[in-house]
Amino acid sequence: SQASPNQCIRSHPAPDFRVFGATKIGLCCAVRPDPCILAWMNKADENRQQIVAAVAAHLLREGFQNSGLRALARAAGRSDRMLMYYFSTKEEIVAEAMLLSAGRLAEELEASLPGTGHSTTHIIDVLMTATQRQTVQPVIRLWFEIVGLAMRGQEPYLTTARLILHNWHSWLKQKMDPKDHAESHSLLAQLEGQLLLSLLDTNAKPAALNH
Repeated sequence: SQASPNQCIRSHPAPDFRVFGATKIGLCCAVRPDPCILAWMNKADENRQQIVAAVAAHLLREGFQNSGLRALARAAGRSDRMLMYYFSTKEEIVAEAMLLSAGRLAEELEASLPGTGHSTTHIIDVLMTATQRQTVQPVIRLWFEIVGLAMRGQEPYLTTARLILHNWHSWLKQKMDPKDHAESHSLLAQLEGQLLLSLLDTNAKPAALNH
């Protein structure tokens, strides 16, 4: 009789996902599905997601001052060797954690500013108010840490910052009135500047900032 996925997980050695690669495994399974391989893929993906979520939460609390491999492993409740089983490098874990935080922020901002065709003034008002929430502030602080490290040319911060900025700009442009699209980069720069000022001045009131 054919072994169940749980039996496979218990009785078969795990594939080395760093070497074999999820894409190659997926292609193999598409040709000849193997319940053992599929079970390991699902389990590995679940574990990766849990690790990335735990690391993202740790970085939001601690920033990058305590982001060594052992600290990240402790935050994820795993050994550093186990982290390296699921990820090729510490930088890969950090990059995925940063993108996860950025994605969650994007969801929250989308809920605050649904629809399209907004004026630049309205966009700034809504987003500056939204970014003052306690759930959002840690993400904004982490973002400026990422920017600082990216400016030094450090990876994965440089590549990740560029990707986040590209997505952020695309989202803003989508939200704008089409007649204002030429001002999309200026809007992005204005928002970034006002966010930085609001972090540095705890007494600043977003509604009082000049547009």
